[in-house]
Amino acid sequence: MFGMRILPAVIVMCITASSIGCHRNEVHSPIPSGSQPFDQRFLVWMVNHHNDDDRMVNPCATNLTIRQELREFCKTADQQHRERVERMKTWLKEWYGQNFPGTDNLPLWLGGLKDGQFEREFLKQYVHQHADAINPIKECSVKAAHPELRELCQRIAPAQQQQAVQLRRWRCEWFEECE
Repeated sequence: MFGMRILPAVIVMCITASSIGCHRNEVHSPIPSGSQPFDQRFLVWMVNHHNDDDRMVNPCATNLTIRQELREFCKTADQQHRERVERMKTWLKEWYGQNFPGTDNLPLWLGGLKDGQFEREFLKQYVHQHADAINPIKECSVKAAHPELRELCQRIAPAQQQQAVQLRRWRCEWFEECE
C-alpha cells in the first residue's frame, strides 16, 4: 500500500528531473559532416537551431510578467528568426530540392516560469544558445558556396555577438550573475 502512494510522486519527480536535465544543459552539435554540400548541411542545422531558439523566444515575447526590454528583444528575435527560417527553407527547396520536415514547436520547460524566475533562466539559457551558433555562423561566412547564404551569415555573425553581450549585461545588472 505504501508503494502505491509513493509511486505517483516518484513518477512526477522523474519526469520533472528528466525535463529539466534535458533542457537546461542542451548543447547543440556542430554542423554535421556528410556527403551533402556544406550549404545544405548548414541550412538544415540552422533551421533546427532557430526552431530551438523559437521554443524559448516565443514564450518570452508573449510573457507579460517580464521586463519590457526583454520582451521587446524576444519579439524582434522571433520576427528575425521567422524571416530567416522561411528564406533558408526556400533555399533548401530551390538549391537542393529538399522540403524541410515539420518541426516541434512546443515551448521548452521555461515557458511556465514567471517574472524574475523566467528572466533569469531565459537569459542563462539563451546566452548559451547564442554561443552555440557563433562558430557555425562564422564558418558559414567563409565556406558557403552560395553568395546569398554567405552574405546572410556575414550579417548574422556580428548581430549574434552583440545580442550575446546585451543578454550577459542584463543578466549581470538584473541578477548579479556576471560572467
